[in-house]
Amino acid sequence: MIKLAVWALDLSDSYLKKITQLDAEAVDGVSAPNVPGENYPDLDELLKIKKKINSWGLAINRVSLPSLSPNYMNGAEGSDAELDNCSKALRVYGQAGCPVIRVSFSFDTYPEMSYLYKGVHRGGYHMRGESIVQAAPNDGPPTQEILDARWSQVCKFYERMVPIAEEYNVNLAMIPPTQHWETRFSAA
Repeated sequence: MIKLAVWALDLSDSYLKKITQLDAEAVDGVSAPNVPGENYPDLDELLKIKKKINSWGLAINRVSLPSLSPNYMNGAEGSDAELDNCSKALRVYGQAGCPVIRVSFSFDTYPEMSYLYKGVHRGGYHMRGESIVQAAPNDGPPTQEILDARWSQVCKFYERMVPIAEEYNVNLAMIPPTQHWETRFSAA
């Protein structure tokens, strides 16, 4: 069954009314304020947002974990704190009943090999675009050693998050990875 989910541009009554009139069933990309001084969402605030969305006959479709920084991906000092924040956020989203939780890793593409531009899409919608073909000459992708170290961090992340996702019966989702990662997934 296909479900129409629209981006949570804002959660004003006028926006929620409009997307309901367009027959949307869910809101995508919902975010809640963080716990003061922390980098994970406040459960009470998220539940208030969910209640408002539900009052319009809509559901939350997808939320995002805190992005894993270059610091984490390179295994630098303090990277375990990012894992702690992600696991706390995942528990909050699980407790709130959010079905899909997006994961975002730095270096999930090769930014040093991409040309970024503002793409114009259907109906004049503006969104980020990326092109390897239009990129300026560069030194190519990172070395195999760097890629392997980053892959190790990805595995470390999933080793920690999958049991939590299973505990709350939620799905982890990520944007399709680079060719290097796809090769690793298909070999696993």
